[in-house]
Order: sequence, then structure tokens, then C-alpha cells
Amino acid sequence: MPPLRRLGLDLSPAFIALLTLSGGLVYCDLVSGGKYPWSVEAAFQLGMRFSLLWWVWSDAVRRGYALMPVWGTFMVLDTGSTSLVYLFASRRWWGLVTCVLYAVAFTMVSWLVASLV
Repeated sequence: MPPLRRLGLDLSPAFIALLTLSGGLVYCDLVSGGKYPWSVEAAFQLGMRFSLLWWVWSDAVRRGYALMPVWGTFMVLDTGSTSLVYLFASRRWWGLVTCVLYAVAFTMVSWLVASLV
């Protein structure tokens, strides 16, 4: 698969939702001075779980990667680790490139939100 096609698959609407949630938490953290209410943290955790689940399932469909039925259970129990396992299982060495791309995107969103507040 050509690299531009791979990058296009990596930047999905589910990933944009993850970036938006991250930016929202950074904003709440900066505005409240690190003392945001528990409801913000709960909404963030629930939103991240939902968005990561959406990302894995939509990515598997777009890439044609067959998920085992147990993936849903793993995503509910431990979303973060299961997402990383899926990332490297579905992409092999390109998973490292995707991790770097995502880390840069999350850092840029944090800097952008911090500069606007």
C-alpha cells in the first residue's frame, strides 16, 4: 500500500475525535488551573474509550483486518493497551510511524490550545 494511502487511512474521523477530546481536556486543565471537576475527567475517560473503540473498529473495516470476537471484550477491559496491540498487529512496522504521527498530532493540539488560552 502506498505511504500516502496509509497516512490517509491513519487520519480518520475517529482520530479527529480523539484529538478533539484531548484538546478539550487540555483546555479544561489550563482554565481551571488543574482543578477541573470529576465530571470532566469521567466524560474524558468515557469519550476516549468510545473513540478508541470506534477507531479500532472503523480502521479494521477500512483496512480489511479481521478482528477476533474477543477484541470487543479486550477494548472494554483495557482500551489503551488493546489499541496499541491492534495498531502493531494490523500495521507491523508501519505502526511505529503511525505512533510518531499521532504523538506529533497530540502535541501540536496541546500547544495550539495552550497558545490560545
